[in-house]
Amino acid sequence: MPTDAQALVIEILLHDDRWHGDGEWPPSPFRLFQALVAAAARGARLEQEDRQALEWLEALEPPTIATPRHVRSSRAVQAYVPNNDLDAVDGDPDLVERIRAPKRIQPRLLSNPPHFLYVWRFTSENNECMPSRRLVQIAHRLYQFGRGIDMAWARAHVLALDEAEDMLRRHPGSVHSPCANGNGRLSVPVRGSLRSLERRFDQFRSRLMRVQDGRRMQIHFRQPSKPVRRTVSYACPPHRLLYDIRMMEQPERFAPVMQREIAPLVKRLRDLAAARLREAGVQEVCIERYLVGRGADAQDKKRRVRIIPLPSIGHEFAGGGIRRVLVEVPQDSPLDNEDTRWAFEGLSWGEKVDPETGELTGGHILVESADTRMLRNYGIERQDGTIHWQTVTPAALPVHRRGKAGSNRLSTEKRAIKAVQTALRHADVRARPVRIRVQREPFDRNSRMAGDYDPDRFETHELWHVEIVFDAPVSGPLIIGNGRYLGMGLMAPCPPSDAYVLPLEGEGVPERCTPAFVEAARRAMIATASHLFGDPVEPFFHGHEENS
Repeated sequence: MPTDAQALVIEILLHDDRWHGDGEWPPSPFRLFQALVAAAARGARLEQEDRQALEWLEALEPPTIATPRHVRSSRAVQAYVPNNDLDAVDGDPDLVERIRAPKRIQPRLLSNPPHFLYVWRFTSENNECMPSRRLVQIAHRLYQFGRGIDMAWARAHVLALDEAEDMLRRHPGSVHSPCANGNGRLSVPVRGSLRSLERRFDQFRSRLMRVQDGRRMQIHFRQPSKPVRRTVSYACPPHRLLYDIRMMEQPERFAPVMQREIAPLVKRLRDLAAARLREAGVQEVCIERYLVGRGADAQDKKRRVRIIPLPSIGHEFAGGGIRRVLVEVPQDSPLDNEDTRWAFEGLSWGEKVDPETGELTGGHILVESADTRMLRNYGIERQDGTIHWQTVTPAALPVHRRGKAGSNRLSTEKRAIKAVQTALRHADVRARPVRIRVQREPFDRNSRMAGDYDPDRFETHELWHVEIVFDAPVSGPLIIGNGRYLGMGLMAPCPPSDAYVLPLEGEGVPERCTPAFVEAARRAMIATASHLFGDPVEPFFHGHEENS
């Protein structure tokens, strides 16, 4: 880390514990930038020092955002208000009912205090004129953040980077960071954003123009130009706790669980951890909703603790036994991360007591692991993501097979593919699937036939192995289907292929010319190899044995 690394930290506190901004969460950096421009402006004028500070800010990389915990209001209110267009009725207040428009209001209820952090990183080299100090003064003038009723105040600091990172760690809510493959898409300012907002402000003031048309006076409306901004991916990764499954009497050795028992294993671990939390006095409603899953609604599911047994993969002889368990605690979960860590650490089951010695024999125990290398086999902690995925454990899809005829099988598979598309939406996967394949047979030798798994509450014929190719990279873990909270539908990236797909320029090759084209391409490849590597050309290129 550079010794001159610094951070501009802007803290925003709302006067009320609700936020009415619509269409995004967390509030985007561009929304804050607009609020700062409004705070700095004196009517239609910006002072030169304020302008320089805001132009400096728009050139920085996107900030890290910390937000308070929230639960979206379960009931929306429809209000009918004047559409701020009195000129459309010739300025007559008595005709205001003609321009009323519906406005949907559904605030996010926030935990106290409603406290936001925005952290921009920079070095002293690009802060020669100290515009960050001016931004501290601008932030003190901020009065609104969200809609007009979201009154707020702010304070700003210029800190050493490690101090800013410490503020993010101590924040009680969720931390959202810019990344390549995040699920969230937020608007951020770029060079030119300030000038575009000024231009839009001027155009808005003159958007209505009176034009004489004979004896009639007409009002023409001109749409103001859109502000300049760009969209950036943001991610809010959960707290991840990794545990090894070890032998009770020999903790240095693994005690793998059969892959087909993945659903009963999740239920066992979940119930044991829930019992520990109850004994510790954690609220029953939190345990039931956010760990067990009973009574959880659609909003609660995003904040549930997820238990993911990880079969051993990555090598053809890995065996597929379950040697590790990953526990994910969402950042905004009401269950505390450290409480959850304590609840799972040292869980034991399956032990037996020797009747002669009274010693424990057999059994399994969870031991927290610091070795996270194998998580990459499931696309976890990989920044680049991947587009090609296959299930390790079959996904539970609400599809029932109708008959054994070939036409019935094709119809069932089509409905299964549609169910996969729905499952991806439920799993909050934003990338679009361009190819989906379903089957009963496993894709990897470390997996099992779909019908071999303990189906728990699902029917055996509802279990399907799935292969998906996306149009954009996706990061793991990727779990789909109705059994995703029981370890079913766990997917892994496919290993890279040795095949290369090369685009053809122009109109392509007619089908009747394909054999001649392939032969010409083969000869060209052999000639290129001969030129680059000399004679004789390796059999890899021409495909013949050396003595032929």
